[in-house]
Amino acid sequence: MMDGPAKRADWNAGVDSASSRARQAVVALLLSAVTHAAGACVSVWRAGVLSRLDDSNRGSLHATVVRGDDIGQTLAVVEIGMLILTLILFLRWLHKTIAAASTMGKAPLAWTPGQAVGTFFIPIVNLYRPYTILRDLNIHLAADGVPEPAPRARQDGLTGYREAAVEHAPPPRELPNGAIAAWWATYMLTNLSARGFGSTEPRTAEAFVTMLNRETATHVLMLVCALLGVTVVRAITARLVERNRRLGWSSDEELASLGL
Repeated sequence: MMDGPAKRADWNAGVDSASSRARQAVVALLLSAVTHAAGACVSVWRAGVLSRLDDSNRGSLHATVVRGDDIGQTLAVVEIGMLILTLILFLRWLHKTIAAASTMGKAPLAWTPGQAVGTFFIPIVNLYRPYTILRDLNIHLAADGVPEPAPRARQDGLTGYREAAVEHAPPPRELPNGAIAAWWATYMLTNLSARGFGSTEPRTAEAFVTMLNRETATHVLMLVCALLGVTVVRAITARLVERNRRLGWSSDEELASLGL
């Protein structure tokens, strides 16, 4: 069993790594949000062009329609690339956060980091298990899981008769509320909205406009989902950092009383 200093060093290393991965995931999610905002704008523009298309202006608008198709296809490729990158960085953050959190609680988590990541790829299971994993992780890292450490005597030898002989732990960080349920609901809605794209090829301008309006709604949902994802990552990471602050400031006796 590791002693107090070794435990604190291990926790610090794990939290630093998880925080670094959280920043990467947040950047990827924000870039995804920007990509979907651009996609929504392009879809609205293309729908507007097609809604004005008739026999009298078909020739003059042909080049604009073709340019819109090219832009839409390019954005689709960018969106797929960003989706893959964001998923990779999100799962890297989740894997490290679970690994770090599992060593910082009174009871172990019900799943390993690898099992948690794997649930995102198992059919049927990936409809509900990722949500429960993130929800339980958020609960596991709740601030009341570890009490605020008691003040301790100063070790710098600088105390005087007018100065306090004890020092308190640093103030807690703000713990933002993680909208996990809202994020997961939006994520599932985006999957439902995206189903059926490409199953039938539109053959009229009106059908293309309907398809583009649906694309716009999907882009907006994905934009909201990405922003809620940022909230989830930041909230859980903030809880992990706060847990590390409390444990790092606790004495060896306090750690022992917590079963750590």
